[in-house]
Amino acid sequence: MPIGEIAAVVKKHVGTRVYYFGTVTSDKLKGITSVPVIEASPKTFLNERTEDGYQRPGSQVRMRQFAKYLKDNPNSVVPPILMSSRDAWQFQPTPGETVYGKLIVNAAAYIIDGQHRAGGYVSLFEETGDVRPVDFVLLEGLTKDEERDEFTTVNSTQKGVPKPLFAFLEGEAPAMLGWALNEENDSPFKGRITRVKMAKQ
Repeated sequence: MPIGEIAAVVKKHVGTRVYYFGTVTSDKLKGITSVPVIEASPKTFLNERTEDGYQRPGSQVRMRQFAKYLKDNPNSVVPPILMSSRDAWQFQPTPGETVYGKLIVNAAAYIIDGQHRAGGYVSLFEETGDVRPVDFVLLEGLTKDEERDEFTTVNSTQKGVPKPLFAFLEGEAPAMLGWALNEENDSPFKGRITRVKMAKQ
């Protein structure tokens, strides 16, 4: 028996892979998702599954931090959560359409990337009643090994923005002074200061 429906979904293809773009409201998010973790979290705002799990336990502190960010930045556009349906969600096209329709949710999808963002949305809703739209990308038909590979790829190839660049973008005085020394023609530091990591020559 279905546990939910999500309307206004777009079906996409890349190679042989089928995936969907959609939006679910944060009051429904917890009930239709789970996180496959290697061991259970002491505290979390999400449902977890340890059988065949591969992710680290969620941090309630990080989830609350993201909830605060959402509260303080109501106009922020947040990257979508990446999920795997394990064939538990079924696409029903709108009559006369082939790529636009709704998803029938028969069981929880597994969050591959974005558990702390998801937990932040759930935290904000449970603690304040604030309902937000949550964008997602749902991958169809992954095996457990393929799902684990997606998680590994996403989390092993991401690279954070260098702290010096953040400092420059925020206009911090030491960063601005350092860059001015790099730009001045008569500066002994001309061309020696970078806002990002220098490439090897």
